Amino acid sequence: MTNRTDTLGQNDPTNTRDYTENTTENEEVERKGLTPINSFQNYFGVSKNAVVENLNEWSKEFGADLVNYVIKITAQRNVSNNAACSYMDSIFRSYRKNNIHTIQQAKKAEDNFKHRHSQNSNKKQRKTITQEELEERSLDF
Repeated sequence: MTNRTDTLGQNDPTNTRDYTENTTENEEVERKGLTPINSFQNYFGVSKNAVVENLNEWSKEFGADLVNYVIKITAQRNVSNNAACSYMDSIFRSYRKNNIHTIQQAKKAEDNFKHRHSQNSNKKQRKTITQEELEERSLDF
């Protein structure tokens, strides 16, 4: 059933099949309630001992559901395998600082962050415009 007619894989139907299988496997992680280690391996491949240790520690502190959620958002943000552990560690440091222990709290914090970030972006844009206007006015005198 595998059809490999060129070396670039353009006519290789297994490319689509593999993607579909991986997508289905990722959805299965959420439905089956797999361990964070299995979830991490599903999204990022083989995990090193240090990653396994971190996943176990985070699971003890935050629970498997929240750890699986963080793994999922890390993968969705296209963080590389090598950077995934550091990225997740920064998320959990923030969760610890803000006393976040549920997926619902994490989603709310993310929404608040996005809202604040968009407001700050708008304020910076207004300040730049205001400063430009002041410079133009000073040139008129």
